[in-house]
Amino acid sequence: MREHASIGRVSAAILVVTLLGIGANTGAAPRGYFGCPVLVFFAPCPTIDDAPSEATTDPGPPLLSPAAPTDGGHLPIESLWAEPRSAIEANGQMYVPPKPVREFLEAPTPEGARAYLAWNQGRLRAIAQATAVLRLVTEPEMTAPRQNPTPTGSPPTAGCATPAKTVEPVTPTAGGQEPLAGMLAAAVADPAPAPHGVTVLYAFASWCPYSARQTPLVAAWARSRPDVPVTGLLFDSPSGAAAELDSQPLPVRTGSRALRERLGVQSYPTLLVFKNGVLVERLAGLVPMARLEATIHALGA
Repeated sequence: MREHASIGRVSAAILVVTLLGIGANTGAAPRGYFGCPVLVFFAPCPTIDDAPSEATTDPGPPLLSPAAPTDGGHLPIESLWAEPRSAIEANGQMYVPPKPVREFLEAPTPEGARAYLAWNQGRLRAIAQATAVLRLVTEPEMTAPRQNPTPTGSPPTAGCATPAKTVEPVTPTAGGQEPLAGMLAAAVADPAPAPHGVTVLYAFASWCPYSARQTPLVAAWARSRPDVPVTGLLFDSPSGAAAELDSQPLPVRTGSRALRERLGVQSYPTLLVFKNGVLVERLAGLVPMARLEATIHALGA
């Protein structure tokens, strides 16, 4: 009798558990990843009733292209930057990781692991490219040397040194400043008129990578400030290099070593600012145009 009673109690318990399980899952869609409605790492299953269960198994649309709306009206959008989960945004869009990621999470295989690794490597490459672009934008602000308004300047931290076989630069000093016309007589026979008395010389070299980054910035600034004459001086560069810059909005002349030493240019690029023919500022290295604009504004231009 005791054996029959034990068997009866076990059968009743199994029946109760079965009925509870059926009741809890009636009408529920099958879950694809550990029973979670969405994919979340290192967290319990969230309770999102309206999350479409097919978001984790559907191959999805091509990269960054919208697919047809799901039953809930949400647009699954495949994105390289989507984390391994599906989330419904407030605007009715749903971002899901690419197909290789979803397939690997649903059914891990060696082939799926390789595809998953390729996806991660692609994201890392995109991050590296974005970092390089941001560095190009922010590096001039971080690396341009800070100088006091003095004609002598200081060696730059981001620039190309002039060739070593030179004599000590002859720089203008207080009381013995040389007029602009005297300095540029060999390179610029007829300087453009300066309405505010301010003139800018841009010394650079065609082989210097810092000059390659500074030149388009100076050209754009010169185009925006027609009231401030800007003349480019190309030093220590192959013959004919100046002809390749004819399309620039500023005249470019070829400067001699003697002129470079006379101007006190010790590295490329270097911006030299003159007021009424007198050198008042030398900006060496990569220079943000905001800094040049502030210098020009302080001189009344």
